[in-house]
Amino acid sequence: MNPSVLILPLLAFSGTLAQDKPSAAENPPATTADKTAPDDMPQWMVGFTNLPEKERIKYLTLFQQAKDDFFARNWFSCLEKLDNAEQIYKGNPHIHTLRGSCYMEIGSYDTALQEYNKVEAIQPNDITNKANIATLAMLQGKYEESIKIFRQILETLPSDSTPELLNVLKFKIYTCLVKLGKDQEAAKYAAEADMMEDSPRFYFMEAVRYLQDKNMNKGIQSIRTAEKIFGSTPIFQTYLRIVEQMKFLPTGS
Repeated sequence: MNPSVLILPLLAFSGTLAQDKPSAAENPPATTADKTAPDDMPQWMVGFTNLPEKERIKYLTLFQQAKDDFFARNWFSCLEKLDNAEQIYKGNPHIHTLRGSCYMEIGSYDTALQEYNKVEAIQPNDITNKANIATLAMLQGKYEESIKIFRQILETLPSDSTPELLNVLKFKIYTCLVKLGKDQEAAKYAAEADMMEDSPRFYFMEAVRYLQDKNMNKGIQSIRTAEKIFGSTPIFQTYLRIVEQMKFLPTGS
């Protein structure tokens, strides 16, 4: 089953591997005035470009292996590789995103929040991080807080955003509203879903309502219908994971 990180960012160091620069010990991280770096390059990435090529390659290899471990649900192996990567270079917010998401998956919510707060300190407008914080609040039963953040994200996202991204955000809001017993508000979100849309959202919203009403058989039937139509694809697994995390459905049912 795929982890439920919303849109895990990937590192994109355009051209950095081709640059041969002195080691960080010889040449500390550049300032934004460094003429070798584009004006819009994040400060943490400017520092990364000062590493020698060998160190950058080793770092990126470790980070890729950590991501592979994460998606394979090997949380502790992922955490170990992230620690090893930080022995080479610290300051990359995506390291904190991935580490926080590992801790969220294993239920260490306070530690996860500490990591997400580090991301916010580096990139205060990072929508991915805001979504992770909202998801963390959701898993802690802080449904009102989670709804507020998710709605702020929806207002921020451009109108041409990926439809399924918007659907997943709305589904998370829906599950929070159901947990709060705000049926009228929840019904408005459910009314947006269409069984003909190219998304399993409709069937999972139906499943959540059945499961909340303790109708396990119909809830599971709705989920199986979604799987029959969409297959056991990453997006199907994303919705299923949300349902499990919100404890509508026991894990592994």
